Amino acid sequence: MRKRQTSRVSTPTWDDFPPVASLHPTAQEILHAAYDILREEGLSNLSFQRIAEVSGHHRGQITYFFGSKLNLIALLADMMSHEAVASHRSHLQQLPAGRERIHEVMNVSSEIVKNLPGIAVLLDVFGQAMREERLRERMADLYVDYRDITQRMLDDDPTPDVVERLERMAVLTVAIEDGLSIQYALDPIRFDAEPYVREWERVLRQALVDGAASDD
Repeated sequence: MRKRQTSRVSTPTWDDFPPVASLHPTAQEILHAAYDILREEGLSNLSFQRIAEVSGHHRGQITYFFGSKLNLIALLADMMSHEAVASHRSHLQQLPAGRERIHEVMNVSSEIVKNLPGIAVLLDVFGQAMREERLRERMADLYVDYRDITQRMLDDDPTPDVVERLERMAVLTVAIEDGLSIQYALDPIRFDAEPYVREWERVLRQALVDGAASDD
């Protein structure tokens, strides 16, 4: 009898290998169907019966591979974490130095803020995570990775005197993305997030580029 795969697939953040790739192909199909339901219909409709309908796989197979809805959501969180970090990492090799680097990072932030399906999925998962300690730890790990990649995007070779400041700026950048994303998701017609993204760009340039240069 095959061992049920219900535990987290542990994958280094900087590895290109997706955390769901070691799952059986049927489990991968089920997981992607679950993500589509979560994105299009919300967490309230993420039942094993609905996943069976969308994936074309029997409900018993879903139970076999994931055991519980919480296990399935936890793997969805892993999948989203890997995709978010991998997407940001792909920009690292292309980023210039100095003011232009900050500008390009803020262009990425602007795309994140306006990703309505993505923020809807995260808010659903966050709500569940607040009630489930194991899932909350999983999402906290996601943020550790996300803050780290944001810091590297802002400056992947910082001098020792700016490391602490860089870390603070990365944390605040993630917080601003989250806050603007929620406001934009609630009111995309009237709320224009772009001026606030660019204001934060100005602050980052002053703190990490212009201010650092004046300290020399």
